[in-house]
Amino acid sequence: MRLVKPLTRQCERARECASLRLDGELSEFEQALLQAHLGRCEPCRSFAAELDGVTTRIRNAPLETLAQPVVLPSRRRISLRPVEIAAAAALMLTAFGIAGAVRTFESSNPSLTFASPGVSTAAESREFTDIRRAMLRLRVAPVSPGGLNLMQS
Repeated sequence: MRLVKPLTRQCERARECASLRLDGELSEFEQALLQAHLGRCEPCRSFAAELDGVTTRIRNAPLETLAQPVVLPSRRRISLRPVEIAAAAALMLTAFGIAGAVRTFESSNPSLTFASPGVSTAAESREFTDIRRAMLRLRVAPVSPGGLNLMQS
């Protein structure tokens, strides 16, 4: 029996964006997408609100003084032999090969879907397109260097 409902891909991305928003790491477009998702997804909306509250409390808390300073051990230089380097490279290539095979399998299997429950893919696509168009309308035409406007209107 499952007590926790698994998150959709959109919800995972929205929660990641909610965290990035706290540090000012989102573009205007990503902020618009996040707001659109939070407008229709109550669990993500409450997650974002709780995240905002916890972050505010932590950032406003007074700093603690340490009883003794933190001392980090000195870094030792690691030297690898050519055989170890070759083994690491082979292991990395194998991992990339397996990851590529898994992605190919997932994209070729139509039964694997990541759509939000209750929201059609077409609706999300239209919403994405509408937000993108609105943002493109707000852009100002670039000005050429030196103040000369060489761009044709």
